[in-house]
Amino acid sequence: MSFTEKATLVGVSVGISALLAWGISKSISEGTRGGSDDAPIIVGGGSLYFGTGALATFTRVSDDELRFAPDFKVSAIDWIDSDGKTGSVPVLLNEGNITVKFCGNQNCTGAGNVDMVRLSFKPGSPISLTNELKGVGNSHRLLPNLWRHPKKNWTVDSMAITVGVGVPMPVKCLESACGVYVHSCTDGKLCK
Repeated sequence: MSFTEKATLVGVSVGISALLAWGISKSISEGTRGGSDDAPIIVGGGSLYFGTGALATFTRVSDDELRFAPDFKVSAIDWIDSDGKTGSVPVLLNEGNITVKFCGNQNCTGAGNVDMVRLSFKPGSPISLTNELKGVGNSHRLLPNLWRHPKKNWTVDSMAITVGVGVPMPVKCLESACGVYVHSCTDGKLCK
């Protein structure tokens, strides 16, 4: 492994660790969420990682889809942008999605160089992860609860959160530094 590959691996590991630490601290510090019924989904920048808590994880449905454990419903979405600004979006049994613009070049332009990855949720359906360029079902499973998009040298350009019929709320992702923490539980209420 070359020095550049080792440095990249260390950088990505630090980024994932920071995002997971933020997500775990959110779980522990908030009394209304984060208890034993919360099964979080964490989506982070860099080479587009998605991780889950111990209660539930993604399974491969096809080459084009990963599906979260059945019966889990999204109750809220917390986010952090590249400036360190954080926020929370209540969901409470609405449908919606998180869209990640994932790019193969610096300008995020050109056919085959932009992938729109969507984490979708709606009452009565499982939470799913799909993408426009297809193939997200072939994401690399790095750990039992940690996946990486198959295009590892690409970067996250931006994220947007949409709940119900609302306008997509952008999440700033300069240099891929952003993330979302999706609270999910089986009762569909605010996770305790």
